Amino acid sequence: MNDYRRTCISIVRKDDEVLMFLKRKGLGEGFYNFPGGKVEPNEEPCQCASRELREETCLEARSLRRIGEITYNLDNGEISVMSVFQVDSFEGTMCDSPEGKPFWTKEIPLDKMWEDDRIWIPLAMSGKKFQCQFFFSSDWKIYKGGECREVN
Repeated sequence: MNDYRRTCISIVRKDDEVLMFLKRKGLGEGFYNFPGGKVEPNEEPCQCASRELREETCLEARSLRRIGEITYNLDNGEISVMSVFQVDSFEGTMCDSPEGKPFWTKEIPLDKMWEDDRIWIPLAMSGKKFQCQFFFSSDWKIYKGGECREVN
């Protein structure tokens, strides 16, 4: 089995708004995204989603469910697998973090996000479960295509 890195991301909705995150540093700096990050050793992806949401926004996930999985293949052979979670309930008061600035919006700024987000986010927002595979250059700067499919 190949070695790969695991990551997580959380989609949080409140009424007709979704929680977005403007990344201030690290991979994806300057891009809009959802709260998330790397799965730590001995941590499950759902635990990562809860922890990252708390660290990046001060919100506590009370109920979450996995809605998707995305495999990223890089030119240098590295593989990253991201679990996508829908947060169905949460509590707390939102705050900024050194990682970025969270905010509520009615419109997802797809033109200011990773190119692959334009493919999988519409599936996620429509409530469909999905599985995707995308290809990027080793430095993550060049998107080389990919695809998504609905799953049961």
